[in-house]
Amino acid sequence: MSEDMLNQIKIRPATAQDIGRIAEIESVCFPAAEAASLETLTERFEAFPQNFLVAELGGRLIGFINGSATSSPVLYDDLFHGTSLHEPQGPNLTVFGIDVDPAFQRRGVAAELIRQYIDKATQDGRKTIILTCKEHLIHYYASFGFTSSGLSDSTHGGAVWYDMTLLL
Repeated sequence: MSEDMLNQIKIRPATAQDIGRIAEIESVCFPAAEAASLETLTERFEAFPQNFLVAELGGRLIGFINGSATSSPVLYDDLFHGTSLHEPQGPNLTVFGIDVDPAFQRRGVAAELIRQYIDKATQDGRKTIILTCKEHLIHYYASFGFTSSGLSDSTHGGAVWYDMTLLL
């Protein structure tokens, strides 16, 4: 994607009408054991819509980022399985997923979603952003200022995860 095309990407808050496309993208970006279902994504959106940002190009949704607020210093598995643990005033914002349609990956879309999410978290007065990632992505998140605190206790989807934290 040229820089000009990247400039045409619009990052905006998600709407309820976006959830179907969000679920579609989620299903192709993550293995089935790790992907959130349409039902889960709908439940999350209904509980914390302000924490969903989408990337759009030419009116087509091509990516998104989402998460909940918590007072926990790490993203633990129970947060993935329902919205009852969401703490609207929690100082930490989680990242459940950063998903980009495979046709638009490796072109800066995820990076722009992350930058906008960081800006939003800062404006909302959050203290940190926390996420888990696979080992090969540690350096990617480090490029945004996240630091790794090592192997996570998370076993989400049967994968090995690493805890990452960005102090705001």
